[in-house]
Amino acid sequence: MTRKELGSGSERCSASASSGRAAGAALARRGYRNLLSTSRKKTSSPLARSVAREVIRTYASWVESAITPATVIRASEIGETWQISFWDGMILAAAEQDGVTELLSEDISHGRRVAGVKVRNPFLET
Repeated sequence: MTRKELGSGSERCSASASSGRAAGAALARRGYRNLLSTSRKKTSSPLARSVAREVIRTYASWVESAITPATVIRASEIGETWQISFWDGMILAAAEQDGVTELLSEDISHGRRVAGVKVRNPFLET
């Protein structure tokens, strides 16, 4: 099963089909904080603030924190190995622990594969 994370941040969240979410989908808590800013500034078709708020309401139930001491240690290892920030390492460590294969992020290099997770910038037009 392919799992995806939308957004970025130090907290990783997982989702399950039994909770009414798309199978394998997840959303990071910090993704909410970045959504309003990113969706209004980094796209050719910015979202209205009211639409961005509705997106947050829609996906709020997708957040379940899964950060453990092992996640923090792995984040440090990922940061050191791939020469990225600790906070980006946290995103990737949590994604790795939850079996995420694709990470949607505007902060980590598009197309890069880190710890078995492929990074894709959803705001780049292809």
